[in-house]
Amino acid sequence: MDSVKKKKKRTDFNDQHVNYLLRIFENEENRLNKLENKITQIIAQSGLIISIITFIIPLFYETLKCICKLPIKPNCLKVEK
Repeated sequence: MDSVKKKKKRTDFNDQHVNYLLRIFENEENRLNKLENKITQIIAQSGLIISIITFIIPLFYETLKCICKLPIKPNCLKVEK
């Protein structure tokens, strides 16, 4: 009778341990999915920022070209008609 109780107790413990490990695995899968989604969002947003920057640079190219020269000309920032 005592050995039957020990076996049942041992199987109960093993079942609990397996359930615990399954929950850990499931939580890890959820965490990895969330992390993957965040990384995808960051990559998409950085692509958008790079696109905006590459759109803005040509608009101000002439002004930046004048400002970045060492000898600054006084008429550099005037708009020609």
